[in-house]
Amino acid sequence: MSSPGRHTCASASEDLCRITSLRMSDDEAGVAEDPRITTLYSYADKHTPAEYVAKLDELGTDGAVVLGNMMTHTETARMHFVVQSIIDADEDMSLVECLTQKRPYIKAACADGGAARFAAFLAALESFVMHLEDEAIKEASVQAFDAVLKACWEWELVDEESLRAWVAEERAARYYQVSAKDAIRLRERGQAFIEWVDAGEP
Repeated sequence: MSSPGRHTCASASEDLCRITSLRMSDDEAGVAEDPRITTLYSYADKHTPAEYVAKLDELGTDGAVVLGNMMTHTETARMHFVVQSIIDADEDMSLVECLTQKRPYIKAACADGGAARFAAFLAALESFVMHLEDEAIKEASVQAFDAVLKACWEWELVDEESLRAWVAEERAARYYQVSAKDAIRLRERGQAFIEWVDAGEP
């Protein structure tokens, strides 16, 4: 499956590598999460996807705080805001179900950003899963991550080249504080997704 404005796998890989090259200041560690996330969380419940994106653009990413650290890369900060304000996973709704329900908002937020935005979304989604506090929900989300990627692919939230690039780049979410061990676990499920795509299964 493909979507308009597809990018080459090489281009997507370059964007992933650029994101993982960002370093955050040790002096700024321990800063609370960015208050714009709470603003966007409340805003999404009462507004359309287009209005949500307009608010996202209005708030911007200047001085963004991502997991307690300052983040100067616009797309990385933007997609962290999106994932944290839109995505949820608990005992009542799985991550796949949430992606399906919230897909109009995610698709609108990812639109027009190209490979850099797709790469940032996937890295932010990876970080979301690995930072879930409930261990049972976290483990269920890890085990179902191939289904998560399948949902992203089927709903055309990101393009196939970006999904393949994410699977190939274990460092994609390194500066979202995802360890190498956790990254490998998710990519084991990512490889299962790639095999499913390549097999052309329904």
